[in-house]
Amino acid sequence: MNKRFWVFAAALAMTGAALAAEMRFDRMSITKAPRVRITEGRWNMQGGVELTLFPQNPEAKPLNIKANEIIFAWDTATQSGPQKVDLKGDVQVDGDIGTIASQTAILDIPSDRLEFTERVTVDSEQFSGLTATQLIYNLANGDIEMSNVTADRVPIEGMSPAREAPDPMMLTVADVKDWAGIISAIKAEVAADA
Repeated sequence: MNKRFWVFAAALAMTGAALAAEMRFDRMSITKAPRVRITEGRWNMQGGVELTLFPQNPEAKPLNIKANEIIFAWDTATQSGPQKVDLKGDVQVDGDIGTIASQTAILDIPSDRLEFTERVTVDSEQFSGLTATQLIYNLANGDIEMSNVTADRVPIEGMSPAREAPDPMMLTVADVKDWAGIISAIKAEVAADA
């Protein structure tokens, strides 16, 4: 193997380790990078790039990232590792949240944010057919911010994983057959108690 390949492989491993440490992941693995071009302050990978971020918590699902092109960029003066990773073309991220897809995304390493733009879609157990103009995924705490959202299905109940079992004595919307009658009965009971 030529010397340049080994220098690239070592640099890639160090960058992956720096990226993983910044983002509270144990490590990052670049599993596919068919074409790579290195210039000062940039690594441009093209041709269907795939990488995986492994969380510190072994129980959590890894974050698998795919894009036609991934560009690592950093300040050459500080040599502190990548500050930003641009994801371009058929971006797809699979993790605990489900599958997020868009045409472009930016991984902002210092702020632990992954921002999706341009035809954003989300499919998961909670959401079906969700689209947005922008989605910001906070990798540190799992918070999500979205703009201009539409969805085929977003359940109101059951969003919290730590939900208590429903009280069998409580009424649900499906239990009430006569809304006018129940409202009259509630008003009468309140008036009687007053």
